[in-house]
Amino acid sequence: MSVLSKVPCAALSNASRQASRLSQRPRAVSTLSAQTPVSKGPTKYGGVYTATLIPGDGVGKEITDSVKEIFDNCNVPVEWEQCDVSGDPEGSASQFQQAMDSLRRNKVGLKGTLFTPTGAGSHNSWNVAMRQQLDIYASMVFCKTLKGVPTRHSNVDFVIIRENTEGEYSGLEHSPAPGIVESLKVSTRFKAERISRLAFDFALKNNRKKVTCVHKANIMKLGDGLFLNTFRRVAEEYKSVGIEPSEMIVDNTSMQLVGRPDQFDVMVMPNLYGNIVSNIGAALVGGPGTVPGANIGRDYALYEPGSRHVARDIMGTNKANPTAMVLSATMMLRHFGLDYQANLITAAVYRVISEGKVRTADLGGNATTQEFTQAVLQHFLGIPDPVIQLADRQAREAILRLHAYKPQNDGPLPRALQSKIPAYRSAGLLVPVHVGNDGRLHVLLTVRAQGLNSHGGDTAFPGGRFELYDKDIEYTAMETFLSANELAVTPIVAFITDMTLPLRANTNEVSAMFTIPFESVLFETLPPAFYNNMDITPQSERYSTPLPGSTETPESAGSTGDATWHTADVLLRAAIVAYGREPTYAANVKDQPSQAALLRLAFASPHAVRERNVRPRIRPWKAKV
Repeated sequence: MSVLSKVPCAALSNASRQASRLSQRPRAVSTLSAQTPVSKGPTKYGGVYTATLIPGDGVGKEITDSVKEIFDNCNVPVEWEQCDVSGDPEGSASQFQQAMDSLRRNKVGLKGTLFTPTGAGSHNSWNVAMRQQLDIYASMVFCKTLKGVPTRHSNVDFVIIRENTEGEYSGLEHSPAPGIVESLKVSTRFKAERISRLAFDFALKNNRKKVTCVHKANIMKLGDGLFLNTFRRVAEEYKSVGIEPSEMIVDNTSMQLVGRPDQFDVMVMPNLYGNIVSNIGAALVGGPGTVPGANIGRDYALYEPGSRHVARDIMGTNKANPTAMVLSATMMLRHFGLDYQANLITAAVYRVISEGKVRTADLGGNATTQEFTQAVLQHFLGIPDPVIQLADRQAREAILRLHAYKPQNDGPLPRALQSKIPAYRSAGLLVPVHVGNDGRLHVLLTVRAQGLNSHGGDTAFPGGRFELYDKDIEYTAMETFLSANELAVTPIVAFITDMTLPLRANTNEVSAMFTIPFESVLFETLPPAFYNNMDITPQSERYSTPLPGSTETPESAGSTGDATWHTADVLLRAAIVAYGREPTYAANVKDQPSQAALLRLAFASPHAVRERNVRPRIRPWKAKV
């Protein structure tokens, strides 16, 4: 199971109240740490989530652009509210405030690292300010060995959970006199209990067995002593579920991480130690470009790479590794409940890394940020290199929609009738598509041989054979209606990736083969761009306008250029799914029964079909080219 499979999206809803009571009574273990915030949820309009995007400084824009490109091409229902705030000294405080307002509005964000200037007189870290003002109190960093990344240790898999809002890292300091500086370390039992409880709840939710408290209580006996003692008290509540608590001084932890990282599972620690240990963890598994992270609070969630580096030295060179940012973005998708898209993107990233063909400079390769992004998209789509380079954006989006399509119901045939379908009448209908030289998605069609006993000369999908049990017109009609139902005949969209594949027609069944731009079936009047890109073989010139209409109505009787009946129905439905829009013409013939009614009619009495003089449900269509 991926380390990213069950990351928490918010803290316990009642942790704040319980921590403030500081109750000593035993408490039932909670597993709610992986749930969404209890306040108003993420912003969502019309099935699309809105998230705040803060690219940050350095390489932030390049790696967040990778996320946007992947999300766009993978049809992920997320819209970005981008805030181009910078931590540079000349950065605008008003821009920072706009980013904060956006986060408060959307509840969820994806963020690159903001530069923090050094020296007296410069502003405090805006990264820290965001966490403090929104009380995003838990930082989570996932350090896991990735197959394909050469590292000293091959079994690293631990999570660092860091308190985000207090301690030395808060930047509370002042100068009471020249040459004297006082830095304040504020520690509270409330926040120590809150972060400790989240660590144990995370371990329980994600089947982790051990939680280690990292501290320096041997020297800072009050500050870190409070953190350690609070951890011990919380640990007592989790003994019954088998989670082992352990303790380790921070300097020893640094040494043990380098020598024996396999001993760690979940680690919880104060703010400053977490910052240092996170960088050690990143170095163990491939560097800052490979480690995803999340910042979690009661009401807000902000996702960013776990090892927070601006990387200004490679800014604008197209060399940055976007892995950490992309994986952080997939955790955001799980927060939204979009596990399907998150799993596909995560798997594609892992495959690119494990293959080792496309590696950025930090992993020992010479691939650019853009090349890595394209490799992820290619694996997501399952398309070979030559094809992904040829396909335009619309073709890639169409393939993705077809790939992600799931029927919303059982189809027009009621469940009570499904059991009546004999096994020999269950079949598959192949819908072969490929990327043409124009970058568009094309669909392969054939013309049925005139010698077939039914639908001879009709345009159809490849396949079909003479059926001995086609004994009369009523039976053929019944077969046709069944074929239009996805339950009896299941359309299978097949993507042809090897265009050197020789296609030979069985002349007993097929008289011609040709392709058309898939999107063209949605237009009543073919745009010239589509017509000019039809692949017409010499023997099929009379089918130069293969259309999703019908040959069975008086105005089109005798025409041989139209795709008819179930072929037209499947072709049209598949195009609607692929391109996400309805055709420019009315698909149903006026005043005709619905597909479900025709199916019931066919099962009730085949002769009733003839008596009703039923016409096909696909409206006749003539292209004006």
